[in-house]
Amino acid sequence: MADEFESMLADALAATERGPDRAFVMRVQAAVLLDDQLRAQRRLLAAALVRQLIAIAAIAATLWCFARAPAIASLTAESSAVALAVVLAAFAALAGLVSGENARGWRASAVS
Repeated sequence: MADEFESMLADALAATERGPDRAFVMRVQAAVLLDDQLRAQRRLLAAALVRQLIAIAAIAATLWCFARAPAIASLTAESSAVALAVVLAAFAALAGLVSGENARGWRASAVS
C-alpha cells in the first residue's frame, strides 16, 4: 500500500517533460547584459567623479596659494568686493569646466 501511494505521489509531483523556454533564456541573457552595461557605466561615472574632485581640489589649492601672495592678500584685505568678484569668477570658470566635461562624456556615451 505504501509503495503504491509513493509511486502515485511521485507520478503526481513529477515535472512534466517540455522543451526549453527560449523566451525565458533570452530575457535572462538580456538582463545579464544590461547588468554588465550598467556596472561599466557606474565604473566610468565613479572614475569621472574622482577626476573632477581631484581637479576641483587642485584648482582650489592653486587659488588658495595665489590668494596668499602678498599683493593679492593686500588687495583683498582692502576691498572685500574684489575678493568676492574673484571668488565668483573662479567658481563660474570651474563650473564651466566641470559641466563641459560632463556634456562631452554624456554625448560620447549616448553615441556609443
